[in-house]
Amino acid sequence: MSEFFFFASNHPLEEIENPHYKSFSINEALARGIELPELVLNSTTIDRNKPNVILWCDLCLKKEIDPITRKVIDNGVDDDFSIKRLELFPEVYSTKKYLAELEWNAYSEGCARHIVDYIHKHMEQADELEIWHVWLSDNETPIIHKTDFRLEDVTAETLRILDNSLVSTIPPQHHCYTIRK
Repeated sequence: MSEFFFFASNHPLEEIENPHYKSFSINEALARGIELPELVLNSTTIDRNKPNVILWCDLCLKKEIDPITRKVIDNGVDDDFSIKRLELFPEVYSTKKYLAELEWNAYSEGCARHIVDYIHKHMEQADELEIWHVWLSDNETPIIHKTDFRLEDVTAETLRILDNSLVSTIPPQHHCYTIRK
Protein backbone atom coordinates (compact mmCIF):
# COMPACT_ATOMS: atom_id res chain seq x y z
CA MET A 1 0.00 0.00 0.00
CA SER A 2 1.38 3.33 -1.00
CA GLU A 3 0.77 6.74 -2.51
CA PHE A 4 0.74 6.94 -6.27
CA PHE A 5 0.61 9.89 -8.66
CA PHE A 6 -0.34 9.60 -12.31
CA PHE A 7 -1.43 11.62 -15.31
CA ALA A 8 -4.32 10.61 -17.58
CA SER A 9 -5.03 12.06 -21.01
CA ASN A 10 -6.55 11.23 -24.37
CA HIS A 11 -3.33 12.51 -25.96
CA PRO A 12 -0.05 10.52 -25.58
CA LEU A 13 2.02 11.63 -22.58
CA GLU A 14 5.70 12.38 -23.10
CA GLU A 15 8.08 10.39 -20.92
CA ILE A 16 10.78 12.11 -18.86
CA GLU A 17 13.67 10.21 -17.30
CA ASN A 18 14.99 11.19 -13.91
CA PRO A 19 18.56 12.34 -14.65
CA HIS A 20 19.78 11.30 -11.21
CA TYR A 21 19.13 7.55 -11.47
CA LYS A 22 21.04 5.14 -13.68
CA SER A 23 21.19 1.36 -13.84
CA PHE A 24 24.31 -0.64 -14.60
CA SER A 25 25.72 -4.12 -14.73
CA ILE A 26 28.17 -4.90 -11.90
CA ASN A 27 31.14 -4.50 -14.24
CA GLU A 28 29.81 -1.17 -15.59
CA ALA A 29 29.33 0.11 -12.04
CA LEU A 30 32.87 -0.91 -11.07
CA ALA A 31 34.29 0.73 -14.22
CA ARG A 32 32.58 3.99 -13.16
CA GLY A 33 34.13 3.78 -9.69
CA ILE A 34 30.90 2.96 -7.87
CA GLU A 35 31.53 1.16 -4.59
CA LEU A 36 29.55 -2.06 -4.22
CA PRO A 37 28.99 -4.22 -1.14
CA GLU A 38 31.08 -7.35 -0.68
CA LEU A 39 27.89 -9.44 -0.88
CA VAL A 40 27.49 -8.35 -4.51
CA LEU A 41 31.17 -8.49 -5.39
CA ASN A 42 31.62 -12.01 -3.99
CA SER A 43 28.43 -13.48 -5.42
CA THR A 44 28.84 -16.49 -7.69
CA THR A 45 25.20 -16.43 -8.78
CA ILE A 46 25.02 -12.92 -10.28
CA ASP A 47 26.14 -12.43 -13.87
CA ARG A 48 28.53 -9.46 -13.60
CA ASN A 49 27.66 -8.36 -17.16
CA LYS A 50 23.88 -8.60 -16.78
CA PRO A 51 22.41 -5.12 -17.41
CA ASN A 52 20.28 -3.22 -14.91
CA VAL A 53 21.46 -5.05 -11.80
CA ILE A 54 22.75 -1.98 -9.94
CA LEU A 55 20.57 1.10 -9.44
CA TRP A 56 22.69 4.16 -8.75
CA CYS A 57 21.72 7.69 -7.72
CA ASP A 58 23.98 10.74 -7.78
CA LEU A 59 22.00 12.56 -5.07
CA CYS A 60 22.52 12.60 -1.37
CA LEU A 61 18.96 13.38 -0.37
CA LYS A 62 18.23 14.85 2.99
CA LYS A 63 15.43 12.83 4.51
CA GLU A 64 13.84 15.34 6.85
CA ILE A 65 10.29 14.23 7.60
CA ASP A 66 7.44 16.61 8.38
CA PRO A 67 6.03 15.47 11.75
CA ILE A 68 2.43 16.22 10.76
CA THR A 69 2.17 15.05 7.13
CA ARG A 70 4.91 12.37 7.48
CA LYS A 71 6.21 13.42 4.04
CA VAL A 72 9.78 14.13 3.04
CA ILE A 73 10.45 17.85 3.22
CA ASP A 74 11.70 19.67 0.08
CA ASN A 75 14.99 18.09 -0.99
CA GLY A 76 16.00 21.19 -2.95
CA VAL A 77 16.54 19.31 -6.22
CA ASP A 78 14.45 20.71 -9.07
CA ASP A 79 14.72 17.84 -11.57
CA ASP A 80 14.31 14.84 -9.26
CA PHE A 81 11.25 13.35 -10.96
CA SER A 82 10.28 11.09 -13.82
CA ILE A 83 7.18 10.54 -15.91
CA LYS A 84 6.78 7.01 -17.27
CA ARG A 85 4.03 5.50 -19.38
CA LEU A 86 1.77 2.99 -17.67
CA GLU A 87 0.61 0.12 -19.82
CA LEU A 88 -1.43 -1.66 -17.18
CA PHE A 89 -2.86 -0.26 -14.00
CA PRO A 90 -5.36 -2.31 -12.00
CA GLU A 91 -7.39 0.44 -10.29
CA VAL A 92 -7.83 3.22 -12.81
CA TYR A 93 -10.78 5.48 -12.18
CA SER A 94 -10.11 7.54 -15.29
CA THR A 95 -11.60 6.93 -18.71
CA LYS A 96 -8.60 8.51 -20.46
CA LYS A 97 -6.67 6.43 -23.00
CA TYR A 98 -3.10 7.29 -21.92
CA LEU A 99 -1.64 6.99 -18.42
CA ALA A 100 1.77 7.97 -17.07
CA GLU A 101 3.20 7.70 -13.57
CA LEU A 102 4.62 10.79 -11.93
CA GLU A 103 7.42 9.62 -9.67
CA TRP A 104 9.10 12.08 -7.33
CA ASN A 105 10.90 11.63 -4.04
CA ALA A 106 9.60 14.78 -2.45
CA TYR A 107 7.80 17.96 -3.37
CA SER A 108 10.03 20.92 -4.14
CA GLU A 109 8.84 24.19 -5.60
CA GLY A 110 11.40 23.97 -8.40
CA CYS A 111 10.38 20.41 -9.27
CA ALA A 112 6.72 21.45 -9.24
CA ARG A 113 7.52 24.33 -11.63
CA HIS A 114 9.09 21.83 -14.06
CA ILE A 115 5.96 19.68 -13.84
CA VAL A 116 3.74 22.74 -14.44
CA ASP A 117 5.85 23.42 -17.56
CA TYR A 118 5.29 19.78 -18.61
CA ILE A 119 1.53 20.26 -18.14
CA HIS A 120 1.52 23.43 -20.26
CA LYS A 121 3.50 21.71 -23.02
CA HIS A 122 1.13 18.73 -22.96
CA MET A 123 -1.90 21.02 -23.15
CA GLU A 124 -0.62 22.52 -26.41
CA GLN A 125 -1.85 19.25 -27.99
CA ALA A 126 -4.54 18.11 -25.54
CA ASP A 127 -7.81 19.64 -24.40
CA GLU A 128 -7.80 18.05 -20.96
CA LEU A 129 -5.39 16.41 -18.51
CA GLU A 130 -6.04 14.65 -15.22
CA ILE A 131 -3.53 14.44 -12.37
CA TRP A 132 -4.35 11.79 -9.80
CA HIS A 133 -3.03 11.30 -6.26
CA VAL A 134 -4.27 7.94 -5.00
CA TRP A 135 -3.68 5.38 -2.29
CA LEU A 136 -3.08 1.88 -3.63
CA SER A 137 -4.89 -0.59 -1.41
CA ASP A 138 -6.77 -3.85 -1.56
CA ASN A 139 -10.50 -4.38 -1.34
CA GLU A 140 -11.54 -0.88 -0.39
CA THR A 141 -13.62 1.38 -2.60
CA PRO A 142 -12.10 4.87 -2.45
CA ILE A 143 -13.82 8.19 -2.05
CA ILE A 144 -12.94 10.22 -5.15
CA HIS A 145 -12.56 13.99 -4.92
CA LYS A 146 -12.52 15.80 -8.26
CA THR A 147 -11.45 19.40 -8.76
CA ASP A 148 -11.46 21.32 -12.05
CA PHE A 149 -8.80 23.86 -13.01
CA ARG A 150 -8.22 26.13 -15.94
CA LEU A 151 -4.71 25.70 -17.34
CA GLU A 152 -3.73 29.28 -16.48
CA ASP A 153 -4.59 28.65 -12.81
CA VAL A 154 -2.25 25.65 -12.39
CA THR A 155 0.86 26.59 -10.39
CA ALA A 156 3.50 24.96 -8.23
CA GLU A 157 1.19 25.71 -5.29
CA THR A 158 -1.56 23.65 -6.98
CA LEU A 159 0.79 20.65 -7.03
CA ARG A 160 1.85 21.26 -3.41
CA ILE A 161 -1.79 21.11 -2.33
CA LEU A 162 -2.34 17.91 -4.33
CA ASP A 163 0.84 16.39 -2.86
CA ASN A 164 -0.35 17.22 0.66
CA SER A 165 -3.83 15.79 0.13
CA LEU A 166 -4.59 12.96 2.53
CA VAL A 167 -5.05 9.65 0.72
CA SER A 168 -4.16 6.94 3.27
CA THR A 169 -7.48 6.87 5.11
CA ILE A 170 -10.14 4.21 5.55
CA PRO A 171 -11.68 4.21 3.01
CA PRO A 172 -8.88 5.65 0.86
CA GLN A 173 -9.29 9.15 -0.58
CA HIS A 174 -8.37 9.66 -4.23
CA HIS A 175 -7.85 13.16 -5.58
CA CYS A 176 -8.19 14.05 -9.25
CA TYR A 177 -7.35 17.47 -10.64
CA THR A 178 -8.81 17.93 -14.13
CA ILE A 179 -7.09 20.64 -16.13
CA ARG A 180 -8.77 22.24 -19.13
CA LYS A 181 -7.78 25.02 -21.51
